[in-house]
Amino acid sequence: MFDETQPNYLNVGFHYRLTPPTLFFDLLDSYWQNLKPLVGTIHELSLHFRSKIN
Repeated sequence: MFDETQPNYLNVGFHYRLTPPTLFFDLLDSYWQNLKPLVGTIHELSLHFRSKIN
């Protein structure tokens, strides 16, 4: 079904989708994609307040 001479990220992800570590890392990656903007906003807010305090 897959061309095994050309293993790409999707093939690897599909083959190992059901192993717990990969599933965990997939979840972590999707959570990180969702949290990245929030983390950036919190970081900017903390910088903002820090500059106000000083």
